[in-house]
Formats: sequence, C-alpha cells, structure tokens
Amino acid sequence: MKPSLSERNNMPNGEGGKVVLVTRLFAGLGTEGWLAQGRQQQQNVEDAMKEMQKPLARYIDDEDVDRMLREQEREGDPMAEYIKKRKAKGNQEKKEKPRYSGPAPPPNRFNIWPGHRWDGVD
Repeated sequence: MKPSLSERNNMPNGEGGKVVLVTRLFAGLGTEGWLAQGRQQQQNVEDAMKEMQKPLARYIDDEDVDRMLREQEREGDPMAEYIKKRKAKGNQEKKEKPRYSGPAPPPNRFNIWPGHRWDGVD
C-alpha cells in the first residue's frame, strides 16, 4: 500500500522529503524573492501607477516625456556612436589632480590648502 501524501511528508529520508522541501521553497519565497520576472512585473506595476498619476495631455515642457525621448536610440542616428563613447568615458573614474604631500602648511588668510605646484608659502 502506498503511503498518503501527509505520511510521505513526514518521512525523514524518503521521497516525501523532496516534496516538502520544494513546497516550502516555493511557498516561502514567492515570485518576488528570486525570480527576475517577479521583479520586472513589480517594476511595471509601479511605472504604471506613476503614469496614471500624470495628466492625460502631455505638453512639450513635460520633463518625463523629454527624458524618455532623449534616451531612445534611433536607427540611423549619426551622433549615437559618439554619445555612447562619451557616456562610457564619463563612467570611468576621472583622474584627480595631484595633491600637496609635504609637511603641514602654515595657515594662510584664506585657509587654502596648498596645491601640488605651490607649497603654501608666499
């Protein structure tokens, strides 16, 4: 005789243990915990709620529409490649100018820290 589902779930090392593990896994986590589709669906709902709050008529000075249109990549755009390079270059760390690394400078009337070419002494 085959054990019932409740008996199989209580088995320590039987096939019922797998059923319990899988059901607990799916029941506890849901779709928002680890599925990309759940996160995407939640984002879509939030975006839709934001759009519902806006007026139906959108004018030329609307910032959201302007931003959306500027971010679109269009086919045959001669400046698209340049803009991509510029964005990639902007994301890299910018080089900082060298700083003064000598002994503590004497205070001056503007409290300006000396630069790498000037030691702070007039």
